[in-house]
Amino acid sequence: WAREHRIGTAITASTGIAATHIGGITIHSWCGIGIRDHLTEHDLEKLAAKKDLQKRFNQTKILIIDEVSMLSSTFFDNLNQICKYLKENELPFGGLQVILCGDLFQLPPINRTGRALQMVVHSEAWKESKPAICYLKEQHRQNDSDDLITILNNIRAGEAKQADIKRLNERILSDLPSEIKGILAPTKLYSHNADVDLINEVELSKLTTKQKTYLTAKEGKRVLIESLLKSCLAPEELNLKIGAEVMFIKNDQSGRYANGTRGIVINFSKDGGWPIVQTLDERIVVVEQDSWSVQDEKGQVLASIEQIPLRLAWAITIHKSQGMSLDAAFINLGKVFEYGMGYVALSRVRSIDGLYLEEFNEM
Repeated sequence: WAREHRIGTAITASTGIAATHIGGITIHSWCGIGIRDHLTEHDLEKLAAKKDLQKRFNQTKILIIDEVSMLSSTFFDNLNQICKYLKENELPFGGLQVILCGDLFQLPPINRTGRALQMVVHSEAWKESKPAICYLKEQHRQNDSDDLITILNNIRAGEAKQADIKRLNERILSDLPSEIKGILAPTKLYSHNADVDLINEVELSKLTTKQKTYLTAKEGKRVLIESLLKSCLAPEELNLKIGAEVMFIKNDQSGRYANGTRGIVINFSKDGGWPIVQTLDERIVVVEQDSWSVQDEKGQVLASIEQIPLRLAWAITIHKSQGMSLDAAFINLGKVFEYGMGYVALSRVRSIDGLYLEEFNEM
């Protein structure tokens, strides 16, 4: 709406993955602060001297930031400071309208050593701006009558009961079911990348069918392309075989699949060689390239990449699962290392029947 009415709107998120979901860039990149922990007067002068950054701030009236649970109070104060400086306005955030979206019960901000930091709500900028709070109460992923929604709500409130722990312990399996809905094993969710990469590589190598490789097409500013590649869930080189278990990593505009939809590669099309995927609900989808882009405040594309919107899905990290809805998941919560990580993993699943636990850490 804002863009249709020529109101400069910046679309950003706290992480690269979240930014690619909404066609934006990270807030750190947008404001020019990067990974600095503190801003000096000299830093502010250097940032103000950058013509592109000054132009960006001059054109922006609305700043949207998604996944704010992962922004620290220190960064939020720095953002307030740079906005005031570049807009030459002492109002909160230099007079910008700031729209924050997120769930503060999910993954918290961490520093480069992995230590959890204070959240945005503890910042001076939060107190100064006095934001209007809108609570979203309608649940779209889980059914209200399902046990899982009760467990999740109790975990959110820090009031998990013994009955909740008992119910979760009942979902621990010594052996994983080989199929769900007659097609696939549940996606495995792990806290560490090394576990995930190893599982996917080993499982793909077991398939004796011919491998097909899809490379990412790139266009635009090199630094933005590198940022897109780093943050996008689509691998730069996607290797597939007939029989490969895959997951869609983007919402289809026509509704054929959603971010998190599972399936299996059953063939490749004769026209173009695109993978043909059978989804869990037995729909057949010919999967062509899709695009991820970075846009400026006016909606002009600055950089874009094109790739098949699939990734191997025998396993995935909990961090990369954020924003997904899974029919079934086999989750290892034995090595979780952040507050909110267990909640994020458990809440990916649509129902308690689709939840399988390998290890479970009550903490």
